[in-house]
Amino acid sequence: MKFLERYKPRKKTDLILLIVGALMILTAVFFLIVFFYLRSRPSNHIDYAKEEAWAYIGEGEGDADVFFLPSQADYDSDENLDIADPNPGGGREIFLATADKERTLFKDLKLYLPYYRQVSVKASFMGESEEKQEIYKLPYYDTADSFKYYIENYNEDRPFILAGFGHGGEMILKLMEEEFSEGTYDDRFVCAYILGYGITDDVLAEYPHLKMAEDETGTGVIVSFTTETEGVEGSAIIPKGTLVRSINPLNWSTGSDVAEKDLNKGACFIGDGGKVTKETAGFTGAYISEERGSLIVTDVDPAGYTCYGDVNEELEYYSVYKANYPEGVTAKYDYQFFFKDIQENIRKRIDSFGK
Repeated sequence: MKFLERYKPRKKTDLILLIVGALMILTAVFFLIVFFYLRSRPSNHIDYAKEEAWAYIGEGEGDADVFFLPSQADYDSDENLDIADPNPGGGREIFLATADKERTLFKDLKLYLPYYRQVSVKASFMGESEEKQEIYKLPYYDTADSFKYYIENYNEDRPFILAGFGHGGEMILKLMEEEFSEGTYDDRFVCAYILGYGITDDVLAEYPHLKMAEDETGTGVIVSFTTETEGVEGSAIIPKGTLVRSINPLNWSTGSDVAEKDLNKGACFIGDGGKVTKETAGFTGAYISEERGSLIVTDVDPAGYTCYGDVNEELEYYSVYKANYPEGVTAKYDYQFFFKDIQENIRKRIDSFGK
């Protein structure tokens, strides 16, 4: 007791001083945390409260939303796409040229599509460095900031789908890794479509809250695949020796059985402005590779559907790009090969949500 008495405050003022001191320490710690957090984020953040920060806000009349990030569009910049440039041939025009093609898949949903500072294709081939890490931070900060603003200001508790193709899929996956672990959005999150970006078992083990789709109606899951023709050994999307997780959009199975092309409800090839230039039912069959996990398209001429076909051969890194996306890698056409199948699946997952 004497020991305890020794450390008891002898006066009321002593107790007040102790409390004040503790509060000062806590306040200092709080401001240090805020300081280092802000230092880790870019000072030139995008204000998503401004309409001009969005390519589309609530476009369409669907009974569910889609928060969508398109694939890489910038082949020329050294670092990130300059989405603040409104001039002809500038960053916004480049971004929209790709976004307007890819968003056609979601015509029956309310579309929310933020401008985000994509990593340029050129920068993606940089060697690992602090500079590259900084370049990759920008698109994720934009993704997280715009999604938060969407949820707090636009969503209004409607069911929503996440979607991203290629680099956009990479950012959607990171968003789910970082922001979906607590089940915060379980009452609204229908599913995610991540195409053209590989998801491995290592990622799923590190983030056990992520669940891959295993059938055609499951919700709260990730629908993912990236297409190739037979014979591809490695690419920037699925490096050699890597196995990714996929689902076949023709039979909605994760097995390796071949789904014949008569199951294909319709490929749609998209031109400028999002116009369908060609629609073909029964375009191709598909199966999942047991070695790579890629979706092998069985009736596609690889020479006619390359990722590098529209890339300027004069670019200094053209040969590097072609080596990383060799003939047979058809990821650019993932959504186009199975356009009608994916659209039907979106409807089925929305209809099964909450049941």
